[in-house]
Amino acid sequence: MDRATVDKVARLARLELTDAQRDQYAAQLSAILAHFESLRALDTTGVEPSVYAVDLVGRPRPDEPGPTAGHDALLSNAAAHREGFYVVPRVIE
Repeated sequence: MDRATVDKVARLARLELTDAQRDQYAAQLSAILAHFESLRALDTTGVEPSVYAVDLVGRPRPDEPGPTAGHDALLSNAAAHREGFYVVPRVIE
């Protein structure tokens, strides 16, 4: 993987990389892509597509309403709250 691609991925991930990190990530990402190329060479004829890598033993429970912990109990776990609402860092300027 070339440095320009690493820079693009870093920009999309909002990472600031040093030159040493760029070289390290380029090598690591190249190794990951090479592994995927080796997987592409496998014969998957007759293999059913799957959402999960392994069969799920316990299926998800039905989506039915049930009792909740209550507003005050949930707010007690928050890092910060004010006037009954969670306080979180601003993400949009």
